[in-house]
Amino acid sequence: MTAEWIYEDEHPESARGFDHYYCPSIFVDETKVYEAHPGDSYEVTAEKVREALNLAR
Repeated sequence: MTAEWIYEDEHPESARGFDHYYCPSIFVDETKVYEAHPGDSYEVTAEKVREALNLAR
């Protein structure tokens, strides 16, 4: 599996093609599989990120 981290403030042209509002947002290919929500705890966010990364395997 290859992951690419795109920092929107450093590479806005790369991030522009992805529909997101909150970070982290995780896409597998071009499909959004997770986007954080305001108020999510660290534990909830960490679990959702793990689930999303498992989908990318």
